[in-house]
Amino acid sequence: MPSLFARLMAPADAVQTRVFGETILLSPWIKPGPGRGEMIPAGADPARPPRTVRGVFTLYPASDTLQGVRRGTELNGMTRMSVGVAELWIEPAVLASLPYAVGVGDRITLTDEAGTPSYEIVRAEPTDLAEGKFPLVVVKM
Repeated sequence: MPSLFARLMAPADAVQTRVFGETILLSPWIKPGPGRGEMIPAGADPARPPRTVRGVFTLYPASDTLQGVRRGTELNGMTRMSVGVAELWIEPAVLASLPYAVGVGDRITLTDEAGTPSYEIVRAEPTDLAEGKFPLVVVKM
């Protein structure tokens, strides 16, 4: 059962999704790895059909330095990289309506914008409000 605070947040979550949300195609994906079968090929999960949901997609710029090997007092070089941090937020009511859990390796596609890349969910970051906060990486096809 959701907490009192989670129940009070539900209307605010719905407004956030309505104002900032966009239509997202959620495609469950099988990703081989430890405990998931090393020999199976990666691909769409036939047991979990794709669903269209609304969520808040965020892509904001950042910069990072190249971390090299430090020796004594020698500092890293001045090389900086431009990176984009992508994240997906899905409100608890939408997550609860899905017949399966959103997991690592599942892919999303922003359907409102033509030409946008697909993203893969890196991990699920649980919160005490049962919302879905998912860091993403771009999928190279």
